[in-house]
Amino acid sequence: MEFAERIGVSFSTVNRWETGKMSPNVSTMKRLKAYCEALNIEFGNVEDAWLAKATNQANKEEDK
Repeated sequence: MEFAERIGVSFSTVNRWETGKMSPNVSTMKRLKAYCEALNIEFGNVEDAWLAKATNQANKEEDK
């Protein structure tokens, strides 16, 4: 089974994350965390990066 299928998104969605065109939403991040935990993959760095990007985007919206 492909990674995208396992976390319930399309391959093109994962591609958009990889290219920085999109970021996962909260629901997807929860599924991604569960996926990582099931495979004993470190998730902390992913979560930290996602939170930093979300905070940065929120600050940009406030500045408008």
